[in-house]
Amino acid sequence: MTKEIYKVFAAVLMLLLPAAFYAGVCIPGVGCFSGVEGCEITTPWYNPGYLYTYQKAIEKNAVGVEYGERFPGTDRWGFLHYRLGKNYIGLAANRKQYLGGYPFDTTYFRPRISAPNDVFPYMLDSIKPPTYLVDVIVSRNMFGGGAGLNVHFGSKSQESEYDYFLTQSHIKAEPSSNSFGAILGIDNKSYYITAGFDYLTWNSDFEIVDTLNDTNFVDFENTYTSANLNFQYKKWIDQTRYITLPTLSFNYDNGSENFSSRELGHALNPENERNKYSLTTGLAFDDMGIPNSFSVGVNFIYTRTVNEFQMDTVFTDMAADTIFRTLPGKATIDEYTFPQMYFSANFFIWKWLSANASVNYSIKYTSSDVERSYAELDGGSYVLRKTLQKKTGFEREISFDLGAEITVLEDLKINFVVDDKILFDEPYLISGDKSFLIVTKITAWYQF
Repeated sequence: MTKEIYKVFAAVLMLLLPAAFYAGVCIPGVGCFSGVEGCEITTPWYNPGYLYTYQKAIEKNAVGVEYGERFPGTDRWGFLHYRLGKNYIGLAANRKQYLGGYPFDTTYFRPRISAPNDVFPYMLDSIKPPTYLVDVIVSRNMFGGGAGLNVHFGSKSQESEYDYFLTQSHIKAEPSSNSFGAILGIDNKSYYITAGFDYLTWNSDFEIVDTLNDTNFVDFENTYTSANLNFQYKKWIDQTRYITLPTLSFNYDNGSENFSSRELGHALNPENERNKYSLTTGLAFDDMGIPNSFSVGVNFIYTRTVNEFQMDTVFTDMAADTIFRTLPGKATIDEYTFPQMYFSANFFIWKWLSANASVNYSIKYTSSDVERSYAELDGGSYVLRKTLQKKTGFEREISFDLGAEITVLEDLKINFVVDDKILFDEPYLISGDKSFLIVTKITAWYQF
């Protein structure tokens, strides 16, 4: 028994030691390298072409379920992979959508709500995009491998009421959201391509009653669009090892917020529009050995975000009249991430048990220019002036992913992810601290 314990400890140690010097990451929309992010069974939902190559390799269908981070209800989803003639069909329900640039950064966009009811943060919390109620994949043998299309859509509507304790205000919200998207993917021995988009609309009417029983009606509308294009070229060294050069990924996010309310009989209609562009390039080395595999790579990422916003301003003129204005502003943020290094490994301990670990290390340089407008009294009247603020800085980040996969039966498998806090803190098993769950994600599937 003691030797078995030492064997497990040694296996985990072999994973964690190299992870201290490298780093592991998945590029959004591209998929996974050697188990960097979860298990291969869920990769087809990032590249539908992979559904054919994966299921064809095992010559079986599959049905499964995944419980997401912290096990919230909206992160529980199920899927089915099924061969139908020459095609493989994928069906999923309640899958959480990837929205890289959502919700928006409201650092600069802070609309005024009838004072003193500044409940904007609470309004933002009510913005909850729908999960994909339905995912449909059709994948078949094309272009020397697998090619597929994933179409998905979702809808959500829910009324809510809550009290804002700082001002004893009562807030009633009626939010609703709809989304639609598609992913086209190709996966073969030489290259890996995905192209996709997502479109989301969200709106809600808020009724705010303050301590004086004054009612303020606020309308908040939101539109979000994202598009991405990803490409990998694989240069094979032998049957199990290849170099990915180049890795290219382009992502674009566009979002707009329209906010309208009435204060003292005056309409306030500030807007916020954001455009975000991101380009990733790099190289990687993968060893897809059986049973053990690993991946190591380095990326360079450039991201530019442009926010054009309007701020509500209320001031009093020389005649003591209240003036309501929306003043323009603009924020431009450039981010350079280099290097972004990653390392991941999958190691079999026994035939029925494998462990996986990855670590991601990055250095990011950020430069921002924020231009704001303000009204200033000059010669008895207000004039519009501008101010410019510049800021730069470096940021280092390191993150870990730990997990394991258990083969319960020959065709029944369970994959789980461990909270990386376990490397630094105890899991509070007795106190039951809900902020620290040992297992944060579980994927179980059966092949038939």
